[in-house]
Amino acid sequence: MVLKSYVDNESRLPGIMQSISSEDFRPALYKISKKFLNLANRIKNNKKEKKSIVLRNFLLASIPYLELAAERKKDFVQVWAFCARNLFEIHLWSRYVQIDANNLQK
Repeated sequence: MVLKSYVDNESRLPGIMQSISSEDFRPALYKISKKFLNLANRIKNNKKEKKSIVLRNFLLASIPYLELAAERKKDFVQVWAFCARNLFEIHLWSRYVQIDANNLQK
């Protein structure tokens, strides 16, 4: 079953983006990273089914890329592109496993 947010999501990028200053960029990425870690810990303590464990692993896999992007704020755009590509791939995989139980098994 696909998450409702993916099926019924009518939002477009301009509708969900927000502008932040360059000074707020780094703390924002760390804040997201911390939220991912907190959620992963809640899943670990409360959910034992396979789907939750897989999604927890995706959350944990995202954290290093968020932190790398935060640390490399003034580096080349290639570092940000690397982080963005990997985060997007994790996002796609997480959506894929939620579509069907067979995908989760794979």
